Amino acid sequence: MNKKLFRYLGSKVDRNSMWFNITHAMIQIFSILKSTKANFDNLDAVFNSKKSETLVLVGGGKSLNEISIEQFQYLNNFDTLAVSYGILAPLNFDYFVNEHPEEGQEENQRKIFSELQKRKRNNQFLSTKVIWKSPGLYTDNLTILNEFKVFHVPSIIIKAHSTKAQKKFLSFAKQLGLLQKFLFQPAGTVSAIIIAAREFGYNRVITVGIDVENREYFFIENNNYSHLNLEDPFLSDRRKETLHNYHPTVQENGTPENYVKIIKEIAGKKLIVQPTSTNSALKMEFEVFKFPIILDPANKLEQF
Repeated sequence: MNKKLFRYLGSKVDRNSMWFNITHAMIQIFSILKSTKANFDNLDAVFNSKKSETLVLVGGGKSLNEISIEQFQYLNNFDTLAVSYGILAPLNFDYFVNEHPEEGQEENQRKIFSELQKRKRNNQFLSTKVIWKSPGLYTDNLTILNEFKVFHVPSIIIKAHSTKAQKKFLSFAKQLGLLQKFLFQPAGTVSAIIIAAREFGYNRVITVGIDVENREYFFIENNNYSHLNLEDPFLSDRRKETLHNYHPTVQENGTPENYVKIIKEIAGKKLIVQPTSTNSALKMEFEVFKFPIILDPANKLEQF
């Protein structure tokens, strides 16, 4: 019923309308809150132990393979957060944002969770906080994470296309104090984390493996992860077949150029965003991060 109502509203009303986005958000919140399967957590219960003013945001893009072991060790000096397959990177992650697996990806998720569990058993000091984005949806894979603290945080999708309409709606949500309670995403998970980083006082976000200009994952041709036998998500999920090369989340917002403009707008003037790779589309609007020390370029992730 809710999906039919979403489609009806989307076909009848301007998606950039403030009232449409407020209504859409209220329907999402109502749908989440009526679930009896989870006790929902506020986002501020997650980001209550910052140790740095910089957040390292790690995704699963191919450019992650450009980072050396020493560079990963350097990034451990900051707060670290993984999305999607980025959790497999050799970092001691403070946060991991995950959600219900998409069609055909349950087995991949099980392997990822099992690997994370092994790391925790080998490192008693690993205390990754898992942020479950879809609290009303469950998978048996969740039981693998019983050694971790899992926070069920509602995620609100913003339907507005224009950055002006998105900014207006986010300002309204901020006035209500909701930006520190829920995840708001105008353009996928990365955009939600950028908003959260800004709201919780980070002054810089360093991105690793957030490429968005292509659909290549770092583990596909990386022998270090061959034992996991992970499938390419775009082969296991036929719904993601596309004529374009860039990530479907980006495609939903038109082009990489439009996507990056959204990220720049929600980051604002106070939050610095720095991609670590020139192969990331983020370089179109943001300065590439330079590591402060010269490290051996031959010592890549493949040899970790």
